[in-house]
Amino acid sequence: MLLLHPHSSLRRLSRNFYNTSVHLSTKRIPIPFKTPLQPSLHITEKCPPSCACSLESLPEDLDIDRVTSLKGTMANYYRHLLVCTGHSDWASKIELDIAEPGGGLAGRIKELTAMRGGGRKDLRDPFSPTLVTNSSFEREPGVEEGRGVASAYIFPSGVYLPNIPLEDEGVVELVRRFLLPGGEDVESTLESREVMETVVLVCSHNSRDTRCGLVAGPLRRQFEKELAERGVLLEGHEGEKGRVGKVRVGFTSHLSGHKFAGNVVVYRPDGLGVWYGRVQPKHVTGIVAETVLNGRIVGELCRGVVEKSGKVDV
Repeated sequence: MLLLHPHSSLRRLSRNFYNTSVHLSTKRIPIPFKTPLQPSLHITEKCPPSCACSLESLPEDLDIDRVTSLKGTMANYYRHLLVCTGHSDWASKIELDIAEPGGGLAGRIKELTAMRGGGRKDLRDPFSPTLVTNSSFEREPGVEEGRGVASAYIFPSGVYLPNIPLEDEGVVELVRRFLLPGGEDVESTLESREVMETVVLVCSHNSRDTRCGLVAGPLRRQFEKELAERGVLLEGHEGEKGRVGKVRVGFTSHLSGHKFAGNVVVYRPDGLGVWYGRVQPKHVTGIVAETVLNGRIVGELCRGVVEKSGKVDV
């Protein structure tokens, strides 16, 4: 995970601000875009049970923290940039891997928004951090090969950009238009579309922590099985009508909190993003029924909630 936000001391920031190997604090921090709990959020405290007859088992010796409260342990961010790479595992520090099909977009954003070394102040907002992760989703069909172009999703705003030029001009336009507050007033030539489908992300960053790597496969397969049985699984790049009411499942790189594996994030087209921890295959049916299909939050697994306007605690 690459989390761009400056709430540490300048000395500490200058040393490790963009070092993705640093363990991010899970303590809540006061940020202006945080809003009070919305009455529109519906919470189901206990995850509804699943049929155990066909569930994959997880290794019994996984070192999972089952004691610490999950409440408020999600990363603090304003926008989540999810880069399409087609891979299920990545270098430990994704911003250093320029050979990814995503063309090193995480690294390009780091360069342009860095506190030192030529980063631009006009591309940083101390109260609107950006979370950058890689994903297993394939780039848009027809996008030219090579390191010059990337495809990415942006949540919770629900935007998909199929063709992002990686030269400075293209990345600057991406940051100004889609990753900073007030971007709706910025003119842009970048092609984009609204994300009409629900997106389910499962952390699979094995090279960062084997716990998520071991849990990710069984979780994704269970989600795909459950969604396919309900007729809502989306696997390709269907047109707009083919995406409405459907669900796309994929892997993501480090989200923070490997000790809470399995880590799952659900982004709905209504702008609701729900972070879950300690997810096991037995929880998938409940998450699909409650959150994916009906927008309700499973309280016992919830690490936090984000809406288009900012973070909401549950």
